[in-house]
Amino acid sequence: MMKNKGILIIIAILAMAIVALVFQDIRKSSIEKRSGGDFIYDVEAYKKVSPTLISHKETRQLLLDCSKPGGVFVYNNTIYFTADDELYIIAADGKQKKKLAFHSHINDLAVNDDAIYLLYDNHLEAYSHDKELIFNTEKENEKSVFTSLVLKDGAIFVADAGNKRILRYHTDGNPAGEFEGTGAKGENYGFIISSAYFDMDVNGDNELWIVNTGIHTMQHYSGNGDLKSSWKQTGINIEGFAGCCNPAHFAFLPDGRYITSEKGMVRVKIYDQKGNFESVVAAPEKFMDNGHAPDVAALDNNTILLLDYDKKMLRFFEQLEK
Repeated sequence: MMKNKGILIIIAILAMAIVALVFQDIRKSSIEKRSGGDFIYDVEAYKKVSPTLISHKETRQLLLDCSKPGGVFVYNNTIYFTADDELYIIAADGKQKKKLAFHSHINDLAVNDDAIYLLYDNHLEAYSHDKELIFNTEKENEKSVFTSLVLKDGAIFVADAGNKRILRYHTDGNPAGEFEGTGAKGENYGFIISSAYFDMDVNGDNELWIVNTGIHTMQHYSGNGDLKSSWKQTGINIEGFAGCCNPAHFAFLPDGRYITSEKGMVRVKIYDQKGNFESVVAAPEKFMDNGHAPDVAALDNNTILLLDYDKKMLRFFEQLEK
């Protein structure tokens, strides 16, 4: 009897040892998938970009004396950008035309013949080109974080990252509705926005495009909020977008190609009109590690403007000769 009891104890100990070894192996494999072994990717390796993929070179920098840059916009080949509470208006060659001071930090802006539209955290203001106030909208709720502003079809569209929605205003500043987005197949999950990166732009065909950063997807919407089309690129590789909120900023070249800007491993790239990767404007080595995505815009000659939040400068990248 004692002999059988001893055998049972030995078997129990061996079983416990086997379970412990299996658990340790599973745990090790899980950790390896996250941080080592065959499943790890080396971020440093992805920072290296082949020179054959580079399409632009940096030709000019405009240093800014500010705490925080805001947004950059091109209208009639004139550059408008904000830093802290100031609006700068400069020529395409970088020479300053005008500087206007306002009351608080400006997040983004848009310009047309009628007005200069300035975006703050939870409201919108419009001024004449001589700085006369046209309207000042009511402030939204405390959760609102306004991040992007575009003009389309006589309406003003504002991206609210805090409430994960797009607001629409009439040109007199009165509200004109809102929408929360849909999935590519009509899924009702809306915009997946987990940080203050929520950008929009209108291309040369007057199409409203919005980046759904949580799913790395560019989405084309009608002015009423109906999803028309979309494209998606996910991955740490040069063709894709990685992280929780990328691409953080984007804009259009004159011919309708996309300029995209990513945060974290910062890089600026170009995609064709169908969303296929084309080239790299600025590789990660051009930016601070784990940095902010620069805001982007383009001049008529395909010179790309980067408003660098970390280095606090406006940077000019001209297209390389082919």
